[in-house]
Amino acid sequence: MACVHVQTSFPHELFVVPADEEWPVQAWCGICEEARLADQGWYDNADAVAQWGWACHHCLQDTVAQAAHTTVVEGPALETPEQRPQD
Repeated sequence: MACVHVQTSFPHELFVVPADEEWPVQAWCGICEEARLADQGWYDNADAVAQWGWACHHCLQDTVAQAAHTTVVEGPALETPEQRPQD
């Protein structure tokens, strides 16, 4: 799964959650990360900005290779504020 920006261009900044037994690889750009942070998770606005879709594995590898900065995100990217540990 990748945001529309990852699918249609080579973003400068990339965030990637590796695949696991439950979820496929997830990738999104800096624009979508800003929307996710503003929404405090993947909610309506952030999802609307991302316009998620399936991405070819090889195309995604090319995008990761060409990104100036790639952040590997540990754990599911779908975490909501309610699921975060309270201080």
